[in-house]
Amino acid sequence: MKKHFVVIGLIFLFAITGYLVLNKRNIQAQHNNDSLTIFNEITSMDVDVDMDGDKEILKIIQVNGEEIEDNLYEGTFVIQLYDENERLLDELLLNHQINYTLPKDFEIKFNDYNKDGTLDFNIGNPIINDEMEYIYQFYTFEDGKIKKMPFRESERLESCQKAFSNDFKVYSDIFVTYDFDGEAYHYKKYRWEEERFIVVHSIQSPLDYKNIQKNEIIKRLIHILSKADPTDERNLLEKCEEDYKWLLSHSEDTRLYYFMNTGFINTESYHKKYYELEQHILNRVDELKDIKDCFSIFNIEDITSCSLDEIKQLESPLDEDDYVYKEYSWEVNNKTYKVLVGGFDLYDFVFLYNDHGHYLDGRIYLDRGRERLQILQIAFRKKQNYMCVSPIVQGYGTGVYTVGGEWYEVYKDKLLNRMDYLVEGYEAMLGFDYLKKYHLVEEHYNEQSGNYQLTYQLDILSLSSEGNMGIKKTLMFQWDEEEQVFKNKGLNMQDYPVSDLFTQTVEHQILEENYHAMKKLIDDDTIEDKEEKLEYITAFLLHSNQSNVGKRNVLLNELDKWYRAHPEYLWGEELIQKIEQKINE
Repeated sequence: MKKHFVVIGLIFLFAITGYLVLNKRNIQAQHNNDSLTIFNEITSMDVDVDMDGDKEILKIIQVNGEEIEDNLYEGTFVIQLYDENERLLDELLLNHQINYTLPKDFEIKFNDYNKDGTLDFNIGNPIINDEMEYIYQFYTFEDGKIKKMPFRESERLESCQKAFSNDFKVYSDIFVTYDFDGEAYHYKKYRWEEERFIVVHSIQSPLDYKNIQKNEIIKRLIHILSKADPTDERNLLEKCEEDYKWLLSHSEDTRLYYFMNTGFINTESYHKKYYELEQHILNRVDELKDIKDCFSIFNIEDITSCSLDEIKQLESPLDEDDYVYKEYSWEVNNKTYKVLVGGFDLYDFVFLYNDHGHYLDGRIYLDRGRERLQILQIAFRKKQNYMCVSPIVQGYGTGVYTVGGEWYEVYKDKLLNRMDYLVEGYEAMLGFDYLKKYHLVEEHYNEQSGNYQLTYQLDILSLSSEGNMGIKKTLMFQWDEEEQVFKNKGLNMQDYPVSDLFTQTVEHQILEENYHAMKKLIDDDTIEDKEEKLEYITAFLLHSNQSNVGKRNVLLNELDKWYRAHPEYLWGEELIQKIEQKINE
């Protein structure tokens, strides 16, 4: 049986090879004005493939098969490249194991997909027994030769964008398309890397891009851009409430539109305001998707369709104590709202409902990085009539951990973020940098003025029983009655702004108040983990440009002596060099 298949395969290979050889002879015969023509030219395109000013000709030739209906041909095809004098430069078999179907005179679409200065193209064909997708093979040109452009997953691309040759959207070095796996649509952005296309970003959706309301989205985006400030959600609701809420209520359409079109706007019109609006709406749309999806552990596809009572009756499948919540009432402009805060599994949440228990808006936060020791706490700020929620894990990762709080205003039934602030955390950058730790030790809110005062303990080193090295720092957020905003709006936790607390002035204060403790640590050989603690102190001093130079250099000289006396220390030589450079600045 195996020999039988081998023989068939060899016969097929010889047949295809024969076609190609015969085709070359036939082309030569045509050049010699011979009337012999046995191959069917499907399409021919003039193109400057290497963009050098000289024309080339690209042809698709049918070498086997038949016309299955009017102007539609099925069989085996080759791609041929000619110079402007119609001399054959190269040819490549398009298909062999599976028949292709191509129409007469279809247009081949060219684009530079790998950004090498040479035009590329693709040929598409319907997937057998699949009305949803076409399958594409991509090609480029190199030294007068036609070359395939493979994908990481396979040689070809499956796409719901159907054409015999498709002009996929390209921005910078990215092109975008989507496919269907039988259950969901997968939207993907591709980049050419290491001689193949790879997926650099993807999202999943139940919607087909062809069916979303693109014209309606474009109309509403244009209207918002002409009327509102895209950086201010309150202004968006004031000026374009209907448009803004429509985009959020059709969040899946909006998300897909932006995915398929981000960066594909003409550079001149893709201005700052458009970008700011895009970022704001995408953030809100992504938040809404996370909210809808995160309760899937309760077998709920969309939590926003559930009433307040239905959510309160949920039971976590993980543990009976896993799902916790607390309910509050909130009066805003003579309207009564219900607020539900809580947590489950890896999430914390804040949901806003009307007095009938219908969902209006919400926020959800990943709770990774700490154990849920307490439920989220809410404080209502009387002067502003804002809602303060904490503690929220806002950032975590290698060397970074940020917990904070957020102030929200209710406006037109939406929760609007008005201020962020830090509660606790640390930052330890890679390399020789000192550990910046902080935690909120005292807060004071003035109900008459609306001012908010926060006092932090800032530490650069924890010494266990010996105490910490640091200082206290107080921040005042002053309420502007006329503008109805905080004059210093607050710390943007999304950017981990530890530098707003650990300023160079603070470094000077830390050195002044901890000079003797640092000197004692350098001299005391009985302290545990001394090498690690000395490393933090060294890094701190190396970064403290505005600190007391005299005291700083005294400590650096002491550290220099210690590292020289302990050559076994791994980073000693490198730190000695850095200390010398710092002292000699």
